[in-house]
Amino acid sequence: MVPPAALPAVDLAPLDGSAGSAARAALLDEIRRAVCDTGFLTVHGHGVGASCREGGFEAARAFFGLPEAARRRVSPRPWNPASPNRYRGYFPASVDGKEGFDVGDPLLVAAAPGMPRTPLLEANRLPEELGASWQRAVAAYFDALSELGARLFGAIVEALGGEPERTAGAFPRPGSASTLRFNRYPVCTSPHTVARDGTALCCASHVDNGVLTVLAQDARAGLQVRDRRGSWCDVPYEADAFVVNTGLAFRRLCGERLAATPHRVVQAREERLSIPFFFEPRPELPLDPGELGLPARRDPVAPETYQAFLARAMRRFPEYDRPGSEESAPAPEPAAR
Repeated sequence: MVPPAALPAVDLAPLDGSAGSAARAALLDEIRRAVCDTGFLTVHGHGVGASCREGGFEAARAFFGLPEAARRRVSPRPWNPASPNRYRGYFPASVDGKEGFDVGDPLLVAAAPGMPRTPLLEANRLPEELGASWQRAVAAYFDALSELGARLFGAIVEALGGEPERTAGAFPRPGSASTLRFNRYPVCTSPHTVARDGTALCCASHVDNGVLTVLAQDARAGLQVRDRRGSWCDVPYEADAFVVNTGLAFRRLCGERLAATPHRVVQAREERLSIPFFFEPRPELPLDPGELGLPARRDPVAPETYQAFLARAMRRFPEYDRPGSEESAPAPEPAAR
């Protein structure tokens, strides 16, 4: 039996208080300890209304309720050779035990002036069958999670002693690579992957590549996080909470001070939906702590851009048309946080 997760839980409401208040200082300390020690936390008092959150799940259900042919029409080239997109769109469940739909910033339009030419900033291809009201619900959710991501990112940078006001320049809209994903885990009669501990999985153990992931689970939950002892812990469903974790790019951007923790999803006994929001910077952002007012790198090699880092790191993820592999052995804890 997997023990319940003991993730740090924080209430973000004090972030709106005065800069010198004791409550705000205590919250920043809580956030710093969570992201440096655990890399996962649950957040309450986040300002995302229940109607907006439910609108996201309704949009996900509507999308996955479409016929497969309609979903395939908004796939990128690996599953739709006629698509102009290489990165954004729908991927089928045959890829990694789940199907998903990746949506970039709705403010991005094809050939937007001044935008770098990169698949990370390609315009969305949305299903025409779902109409304008569906698109408005998706845009509202993207807006709300972008604002939450910026608040969390700024708070983490401030907690580490950096300059949170630099957030806007690192995450412009349009111009950031942030991605909203709808995930559907279908009921499986046989596991897609079996972990070394014998657990049936529909998403193998992995560490997120990006900056911040802000996840909404449905009531069926299913997410597990590996603790420092190597045990897998359930992350229970909380109707009013988001599960937040830091990724490898953020760890590099903060001088290796943050945790990037393995997690996985157990095989679904019932159909399950989840909505991760990947809060990502502009593709050309150098992954150098100096960009955030933290002590800069001192080695003579130019820092890698986010786009270059992501292109290399994502090769192990099958939903981006990369070969699948068996679940890896637990990775060692990073020497520096």
